[in-house]
Amino acid sequence: MSTTLFIHLGFIVSSFAYENIALKKPAYQQYPYTGPGPANHLMEASNAVDGLKTNLSIWGGQCVLSDNDKQTATWWVNLTSILSIHHVTIYYRTEVYGWAECRHGQYGEACENVCGQCIDQSECHHVNGTCLNGCRPGYKGNHCSQTCEFGFYGDQCTQECGNCHNQTNCRHTNGSCASGCDVGFHGDLCKTECESGTYGHQCEEKCGQCKDLSKCLNTNGLCLTGCQEGYHGDLCKTRTSPKADEPVRNGWQMGGYMTSVGLIMIILFTLVYIVILSLIRIFRRCTPASQQDMKRENLNSAIKQKDSTEHAYTNRSYVELSDCRNGPEIENHETSADV
Repeated sequence: MSTTLFIHLGFIVSSFAYENIALKKPAYQQYPYTGPGPANHLMEASNAVDGLKTNLSIWGGQCVLSDNDKQTATWWVNLTSILSIHHVTIYYRTEVYGWAECRHGQYGEACENVCGQCIDQSECHHVNGTCLNGCRPGYKGNHCSQTCEFGFYGDQCTQECGNCHNQTNCRHTNGSCASGCDVGFHGDLCKTECESGTYGHQCEEKCGQCKDLSKCLNTNGLCLTGCQEGYHGDLCKTRTSPKADEPVRNGWQMGGYMTSVGLIMIILFTLVYIVILSLIRIFRRCTPASQQDMKRENLNSAIKQKDSTEHAYTNRSYVELSDCRNGPEIENHETSADV
């Protein structure tokens, strides 16, 4: 749709009669017509003050026509002096046809352009396509046809994206991360750091035995202030093995245990030896007495035989046995008798 302005002016001053004070004076316009047609000079600014008004059609050569697609159509004339003006007369161009406004979502000449991303799908201006209520989130520009630059989203592209995985871009409309969050962050916008005690992808990992859980690095779980007692490693998840001096100490302890066991064994062996030796000595002490008993029995038997055959007194031998515990003290006593 062409937007044109036709101006044909007549400036009159009052003396004894009205005079056209703008006739043939220098005239200018902001946007001269540059579109198609027989000759652009037929629409130049001076046509408005040439005094002619017999053919006011578009190609009549007596009217001013501004360029297409311009929001303003400024025209002015230099009267070359200070004068009093009684009135201004404007003649409009003939053969002007009315144009209906473009349908919703279209604009421009012949309504051939589509409106941009206007907020709430409101219509744009039917002439220049500007969104009357602004742009939808994620778009910017006069026509709301430009998406946000990398790393930005939202209204007028003023909000920064969060920590998307591998530093990928977020959705320019709502800031969500299509590829998920980078390690150490979570949430729809990946702007929330892991809570204390968690780390890693989607904050699903639990920190180790850090001295201070608030100093557990949210990206990789590193304990910045070290581990609690009994744990070691960067993540403080590995139980501590015996310290460097503990093997020595344990060696001394083991040596003490072995020494004690050895002493106990020596003592036990000594006691067993003593008991066995004592039993052997007791056995040896008791053995001679038994032999003497056997001799005494033999002697008594011999005496009895002699007594019965010879009817005479014979020597009778006996043995006094002392207690075996006091040793084999054996006394032989003989009794003689004359037969």
